[in-house]
Amino acid sequence: MVLEEHPDFLDTNPDEVEGERLFEGDILLTPTQRRSLNERKGIAHPYYRWRDGSDGLPLVPYTFGDRSVDRVAVWEGLEHWMEHTCITFQRATTTRTPHLRFIKGGGCYSYVGRMGQWRGQPVSIGTNCNVLGIVVHEVGHAIGFVHEQSRPDRDGYIKIINSNVIPNRLSNFNKYSNAAINNMDVPYDYSSVMHYGPKVL
Repeated sequence: MVLEEHPDFLDTNPDEVEGERLFEGDILLTPTQRRSLNERKGIAHPYYRWRDGSDGLPLVPYTFGDRSVDRVAVWEGLEHWMEHTCITFQRATTTRTPHLRFIKGGGCYSYVGRMGQWRGQPVSIGTNCNVLGIVVHEVGHAIGFVHEQSRPDRDGYIKIINSNVIPNRLSNFNKYSNAAINNMDVPYDYSSVMHYGPKVL
């Protein structure tokens, strides 16, 4: 499932959320993460990884932050990840430990990886975001994935034509160093839900 199915969500997504500029169109960053990216260091620190459950596999607790969020769309997105990966999502039994908090904010956005916020880190499934591809994409950020086209090896697979990109969206196509992105020896994936389609911007 490639994000190309819903290319217009970035056109309608806000540039800022609560005074913070969204990174690459739909990613919230902490000041530390923003500084690390600017310094070309990785954000793949173990702190940002979700902890393992009793079965030794990643377990991501979640809650719903308000009644207006499309719960069915969220559940379908979580089920998609559980069907295709070893990650498990489970309703949080306490809000005093890190968990995802799904909200209907002003757009589609998420932090990257586990933030450790006891009140829950927001994942916004706003207006026009409640389709499977977008929910899966934002959950992908929340569990620690950046955009596929940011990989350090991307030039061997795709060509970014900067003249075809809206100028204020060029940063959405930054390429990171090997120190910043760990590809985990997984081949480049054109069909990844974390990959923009060829005509997104």
